[in-house]
Amino acid sequence: MVERLCMQLPHRRHFLSIMQMKRTILSLMLLMPIVMMAQNSIATVNRQAVFDAMPAAVEATKTLAERNERYRNEYATLQADFNKNFAAYQRLNADAATPPSILERRLKEIQSDNAKIDSFLEDCRKDIEGFKQQLEQPIYGKVDEAIAAVAREMNLTYVFDVSVTPLAYRAPEAVDITDAVKRKLGLR
Repeated sequence: MVERLCMQLPHRRHFLSIMQMKRTILSLMLLMPIVMMAQNSIATVNRQAVFDAMPAAVEATKTLAERNERYRNEYATLQADFNKNFAAYQRLNADAATPPSILERRLKEIQSDNAKIDSFLEDCRKDIEGFKQQLEQPIYGKVDEAIAAVAREMNLTYVFDVSVTPLAYRAPEAVDITDAVKRKLGLR
């Protein structure tokens, strides 16, 4: 109806362009708060730095190191047995009077020792990985809860963990919530 009235006015083109400009400005004004919110809805956090600052993480690292030391001691024992049997085999092999059946038996012992070491190392790896996950999971759970709480308080939509996924670019004015998460956990 407004456009029909505009057609009757002598300066109708000018009036139509003013109306279009008003619509454009009104649309921009309505979209501006949404655009401003979207700019502040992304933040970064260094999850590993928060984890490392937690006393429970220090204790978990100590416990894991103790278990590693026990495995190292056992490995040293297995390696010493292997070396002893290998040295005995070499002495027997150097003696031309040693029957082949004895050499064969000693060689099988060495192969068995080597298989024991390989199996032990694989078991150690699995146990250490599982034990580490068991120790770290509740700590990372607390870190993740604190990250989520800070993100909710700051009305953030996305939080990127820079300790896992380095960003190609991060503007100086970008929001880093690492310190806020540490404060939330009572650290520092």
